[in-house]
Amino acid sequence: MGVHGGPDIVTDGLVFAIDATNEQSYPRTGTTVTDIIGNVTSTLNGTSGDNNTPQWESINNGFNFDGTDDVIATSEFTSQALNHLNIWFSRESGITTSHNGANRILLGWGTNGSLSGIWFGNFTSGATDETILLYQHSQGSSNMTYIRDTADSNFHNLSVNWNGSNYDMYLDGIEKTIYPGTEGHLSQININHLNLGRSNNSSHRHEGNISNCQIYNRALSASEILYNYDTLKGRFGL
Repeated sequence: MGVHGGPDIVTDGLVFAIDATNEQSYPRTGTTVTDIIGNVTSTLNGTSGDNNTPQWESINNGFNFDGTDDVIATSEFTSQALNHLNIWFSRESGITTSHNGANRILLGWGTNGSLSGIWFGNFTSGATDETILLYQHSQGSSNMTYIRDTADSNFHNLSVNWNGSNYDMYLDGIEKTIYPGTEGHLSQININHLNLGRSNNSSHRHEGNISNCQIYNRALSASEILYNYDTLKGRFGL
């Protein structure tokens, strides 16, 4: 068996894990989601929109975010260097190439008002193609690492992995070509909380689903990243 009865993903270095299908992480009711490794609690928030707060959906294997005000916000945890982050998600529609004012954010962190996180769509990096990008607000609007990928409304797996110099990004277990912002690739950062479904300035909300999210205190090998993808892909019919 895997972590606390869950799927047998890589556990070496795993320091944070929430999983919508694991009842120890979310008991199918209420507004509390628990990290099954360090017991960090998260709260489902949202007061309006299509479904009030993020809704657990068994058919979609995740929490559904309405794109209006839904968020799963963690309490603060011990600051972690972002060595590896893994997340399964879907989107209601494709990535927009318009400016960041119309874009969506999958996951955010940082101080109050920060736009730091994982974004969908063109930003201010000079990218003209549809993108998935890793962005740190404190390091300037052009300091980021991104991949060019349109994806679709199906579930996908994104892994962000520190290679010792900058971040590599994997989509569905496959390493993608990374591109720098005009000020270069994003340097390694530390995080001590997460906002699933929005940035920390309460804007640019995700519309779609998030099923699970893991943080590791070390980088993973390419084979470990593929193993984690292969372990969970059957959940999503892949």
